[in-house]
Amino acid sequence: MSGPKNVEAGLSCPQCANPRDIYRYCMNCGFDFADLAESEAPFDSSHYAATDEADTAEPAAGPPSHVLPPPTAEPTPPIVGGASAPVMLGIAFAAICVLLIIGAAMISVLGNDEDKPSQTVSENPNSASSNGSTPNDPTPAPDGARCWDGSAAATVSDCTAPTGTVGLAWVFPSFQESQCTNKSASGAKPAKWRCRVPAPGGGQVTIRYREHGSVAKAQATYTRDLGRANRRSVLSAREDVERYVWRAASSDNNGLWVVSSLYAEHPWSVTIKGRQRASVDRAFAEVVEFRNPRRMTGQPS
Repeated sequence: MSGPKNVEAGLSCPQCANPRDIYRYCMNCGFDFADLAESEAPFDSSHYAATDEADTAEPAAGPPSHVLPPPTAEPTPPIVGGASAPVMLGIAFAAICVLLIIGAAMISVLGNDEDKPSQTVSENPNSASSNGSTPNDPTPAPDGARCWDGSAAATVSDCTAPTGTVGLAWVFPSFQESQCTNKSASGAKPAKWRCRVPAPGGGQVTIRYREHGSVAKAQATYTRDLGRANRRSVLSAREDVERYVWRAASSDNNGLWVVSSLYAEHPWSVTIKGRQRASVDRAFAEVVEFRNPRRMTGQPS
């Protein structure tokens, strides 16, 4: 069969399924439509016109199915009282800083009053004024050391050893000359004083403060009179022997109880006697004051 002749547009093609245009396709292949013209119904173009209008109509509104929807925007931060949360936090932080500055200023003002030096009380028992100044206790040098006699020195080691009544008052701060009687010959050295003082809990006791010419001889005398078995040692924080204490196991021939204490390396001692053992023990513990051996000659200014 020969190829197609008198081809009606869009109806006949040399091969099947070849498109005539984008809307019409070949319906028959290799036929001569002129031979079939009389037997076929006349061509109704209105049918294809309606089809063309339907095919060329605009698609319904809306995004194509293959297009992704636009991203959803992040929610806006909540508004609190007309301002955002960061602004409110900034205002709160600034307020805290102002309060801290005001507090620091108040502490500084109050601290100036608290830092004022208070009056100090002298360790000298003969002091007659609240600020510790006496004729025998001059104001110490701003640097260096103050010796037992009130003199100034570069260091404590430059001070001499205490002696006499002034030295006794330094070694035993509890010594009150107004309560005591000088028992040394015409005030000569070594010093020896006997004092009658009220005992804690009632009654009275006798306290004897004494300077010795030799530590070894004084220790031998107390050991002989009161017994070695009755001797105890008073230790420092470094466990050095500071003093020896003798406490009689019974009253003496006069019915008196006796407690004595001697410095281990300095020639000074104290002895307490009384009718009641409890009064003697309390006076020794609560009335008598001992100078620290490391401050025997003086103390730093």
